[in-house]
Amino acid sequence: MAAVTRKLLICGVCMVLFLTLTKAFPITYNVDSHFVNEAPFLTRLAYAFFSIQAARPKFYFAWTLADAINNAAGYGFKGVDEAGQVSWDLISNISIWEIETATSFKKFIDNWNIQTGVWLKTVCYDRAPRYPTALTFILSALWHGVYPGYYFTFITAIPITLAARAVSTIITAVPITLAARAVSTIITAVPITLAARAVSTIITAVPITLAARAVSTIITAIPITLAARAVSTIITAIPITLAARAVRKNVRQYFLSSYPLKLVYDVVTWAATQLCICYTVMPFLLLAVGPTMQYYRSMYFHIHIISILTVIVLSQSHKPRGSSSNGTKPGPYDPHPQAQPQLQPSNNNVKRK
Repeated sequence: MAAVTRKLLICGVCMVLFLTLTKAFPITYNVDSHFVNEAPFLTRLAYAFFSIQAARPKFYFAWTLADAINNAAGYGFKGVDEAGQVSWDLISNISIWEIETATSFKKFIDNWNIQTGVWLKTVCYDRAPRYPTALTFILSALWHGVYPGYYFTFITAIPITLAARAVSTIITAVPITLAARAVSTIITAVPITLAARAVSTIITAVPITLAARAVSTIITAIPITLAARAVSTIITAIPITLAARAVRKNVRQYFLSSYPLKLVYDVVTWAATQLCICYTVMPFLLLAVGPTMQYYRSMYFHIHIISILTVIVLSQSHKPRGSSSNGTKPGPYDPHPQAQPQLQPSNNNVKRK
């Protein structure tokens, strides 16, 4: 069977990568005292990125092998598309290409541990009367086990999302005609270097005129000790993922007018997504409280602070919009809105779980 053969080959590649790259970039080196004290911030940030990338093959190997075994037993047949291509990904738990090329936090989550995400959405997210995203992340942490690192990861996955939702509220409050006119004016009137800088600033959810002024005001006005205490308090109450999803939904449309602009957007959002993922999942691999706090201190809690300040500053400008007219609740476990290829049912009666 072609699907089984292909997935077994992927397993072989992942095993080789695990035995080479994963050993060459140990996760624990991120909290090595000499490395933390001597290496500059950008070096530590780069090593965190590469060490997290190198840690993924073991997960890819396990889930892909399990998928291949299910396919070999006759499970996982999804159907045949219009082009006649057979799909055996009905119960796949991971999509490696979508993960490695993810340009949003939500897209990464939707393609990682897929079946567990479906279960969490069914038993928790769709049933929760209030705070569905926060409750779903907490249940996910409980499901993974008792290590404190799991809770740091899934609770940290919350403030970034609210920040993006606050940004999207500001952006969607501007009439579409004025927004389009402003974007076109900037693109046509500003040299490429300044345009790229403006685009990257907007993409990172901090408008130059508002966020920089507000963030600098708050940072200089609040002592570091109080800021750290506030950060730790809000981290336990607010989730990370609503922001990235909302920014992508409401900002992306303004960068589709030309291929170069779209390419810049994709590159910047990919880099931002991967760095946020590295920062978020590091406790998941460090597991213990001590190494986790040591890592976050070495990173100056920068993702937490940026997300929380964005929520605080932008949420004061506009009240959150009401729920959508169709009554659905946006969340990290929602399926992608893009249309999926239609699959024709197979003639074989295959039972699906």
